[in-house]
Amino acid sequence: MKKTAILFFALFSALFIHAQTNCNGGYESPLYTTPTPLNANFIYLEQITVNAAGTITGLSANTNGTSITQMRLALYESVNDVPGNLIFFTGALDVGLTPSTVTGSLIATPIAAGTYFIGGTVNTTCNVLTCDGSTSNLVYVSAFDFNSAFPANASSFMSVGGPVVNLWANITCEGNSVLEEGKTPLSIYYSREKNSLQISGLAIAGACVQVLSMEGKILQTNRMNLSETANEIQLENFASGVYLVSVYNQGKLIHYIRFII
Repeated sequence: MKKTAILFFALFSALFIHAQTNCNGGYESPLYTTPTPLNANFIYLEQITVNAAGTITGLSANTNGTSITQMRLALYESVNDVPGNLIFFTGALDVGLTPSTVTGSLIATPIAAGTYFIGGTVNTTCNVLTCDGSTSNLVYVSAFDFNSAFPANASSFMSVGGPVVNLWANITCEGNSVLEEGKTPLSIYYSREKNSLQISGLAIAGACVQVLSMEGKILQTNRMNLSETANEIQLENFASGVYLVSVYNQGKLIHYIRFII
C-alpha cells in the first residue's frame, strides 16, 4: 500500500506558558503612505524570518487601498530560499479606501523558527499593499484565480525583484517563560490509495480525532478507541489542499500535524 508520510509540524501534549510576547515574522511597520499595485488574480510572495519558535494565530497586511477590494493571505515553506509547500492561508479579507491593517485569523498552531514566504492576492487590480520603496527584496509571483484554492506548492513561481511590503505572520512566543513540551509516540500517515488516515503507536480509549482546514474550520470528527497497532479513519471527499489532523485524549490536545491531499 502506497503511503504518503505526513510532515510533523508539532507534537504537544501540554503547554504551560507563564508569559507570552510577540515574535511576529515579517514587515509590520511603519505604515507607509505609498501603496504598491497588485494585479488581480496574482500572488506576490516575499521571504520573511521567524526569529523564535512560537504559536501562529493569523496573517496580516498593512493596506492603503485606492479602491474597495478583497485580499487573501498565505504562508509557504522556504526551501533553500525558494517557496515550497503551502502551510497556512486565510479567507477573503475586506480592504477599504483608508490606511488600515487587515488580519486573517488562523487556528492557533505551533510554528518553528526559520524562513518562510508570505503572500497576498487581491480580486481587483488596485494599489493596496504599503511598502518602503525597496526593490531588492526576494520576491516570487504567479498567476492565480482569486476564487480558487492557493496552490499547494509554490516552487514553480517566478523569481523577480520587488519591494518590501508590510506583510507579516502574527506569532506569540514564550519569550523568557517556561515552555514544557511533551511528545507522544503517535505515528500518522495519509494513504492516497485509501483516502484515509493510518494511526498507530499509542493506545487511547475514547480518543477524539479531528480534521480541520488551515483556517481552523472543523471538517470531520471521529471518536474512537485507538490501539497501538493499526487504526484507520476514512476521510470524506476533501478538495486538494493542506489540512490539519488533531488528536485529543480526555479533552487535551496531545498531537497534531498537517497533511496534503
